[in-house]
Amino acid sequence: QSFGGYLAVAAMLSVRRLRHRTKFSSALILWGIGGLVMVLWMVLSGMGLPLAFLYAVVLFGITVTYTRVRAELGMPYTNVYPYGAQAAFWNISGMPVLLQLGGKRGVIILVSLFWLLRRFLLFQYGAYGADAVKLVGEKALSARSVSGLTLIAAVIGTWAAFVSHLLAYYRWGALFLEGASGGGDYRTYEAARDYRHLSWKLNTMPSANRWELGFALYGAISVAILAFLRRTVPNFPLHPLGFVMGTSYGHHCPYWFPTLLIWVVKGIILRYGGMRGHRRLVPFFLGLTLGHYLMTGVIWAGILFPLVKDRWAHPFRILFQ
Repeated sequence: QSFGGYLAVAAMLSVRRLRHRTKFSSALILWGIGGLVMVLWMVLSGMGLPLAFLYAVVLFGITVTYTRVRAELGMPYTNVYPYGAQAAFWNISGMPVLLQLGGKRGVIILVSLFWLLRRFLLFQYGAYGADAVKLVGEKALSARSVSGLTLIAAVIGTWAAFVSHLLAYYRWGALFLEGASGGGDYRTYEAARDYRHLSWKLNTMPSANRWELGFALYGAISVAILAFLRRTVPNFPLHPLGFVMGTSYGHHCPYWFPTLLIWVVKGIILRYGGMRGHRRLVPFFLGLTLGHYLMTGVIWAGILFPLVKDRWAHPFRILFQ
């Protein structure tokens, strides 16, 4: 549902953007150049052009919607992308169709690039870009200077990441860096699982999964209906981005209740305190956030937990995402 809803939101945003633009902006030109380079790289690697174009469209579509969620809803959590989107991608189309679009070598390359759909790295870049655009507008900074510094930082960061990873892998070995189990880290495990899954699919050649296709269409139609109602019905309370966010991490999505709670609290503040009361309480809620990081990330994880971890009966970890 989230996969279909994400792509539907991206399609509506793209249509709206093109409809209200009489000429191409520099941002659209850069998006086009980036997409062309991505498609060209996949084609030169051996993937058929239709499959390369389709995968690029899916990646950019999810990135656009993810960025919209950050910009409009302000969701600070990273895992608000369609979980298992890579499985939906090939289950909806079926293996025979994928082979026709990209060839056997192209399907193998596709699986090697599934980490772009599974993880939030590419989507986070879009969200960080939206944050940067907002900061540039709020602080009256030079957009060209910020873009240039960002590009320089990206080049330096990529170089440092390659060097640090390769040195660590060659010194200790990738199979022993996380837990010394000999089975590889989680990324190695996921890559091996994808290739085993691909091997099974090439042997059995399953067709499209009608259930997954139906749920994807249901998600896209639901988003379209919510968007229509929100534009035509005054004060319609439901938002299409709420639908994709509520289904983003599967049926066990943990975001709906805290988001609902925040919505209720903010509504009460605006109802009885207005914007003045809202602004006066912003430091209080920022203090709650900083206090959470201080207690769990510094005092508990950095001071208390190292003292009691050997006496702890169960494994425990803290994630900041």
